[in-house]
Amino acid sequence: THTLQYITDITAGISYTVGELDGEQFVSYGGNVTEMILKTEWIKKIDADDPNYRKREKDRISDEHGDLQDLLNKAKKHFNQTK
Repeated sequence: THTLQYITDITAGISYTVGELDGEQFVSYGGNVTEMILKTEWIKKIDADDPNYRKREKDRISDEHGDLQDLLNKAKKHFNQTK
């Protein structure tokens, strides 16, 4: 059995996601970095074998960041938070 997790941190204007498999970080995206960073050899091999992998995952995570930023903004508005 394996455990796959994507952990996302959203703050005002900044989003960051890391992917972990069995507790080992294999990818990160967000913050000031505009490209996904592949951290392990096995994910680099997947990327080499599937030329669309990185773009597909980046687009998916970027969309999630946008959705979560929208949700954060709605919550801030609801609770009258400006910062």
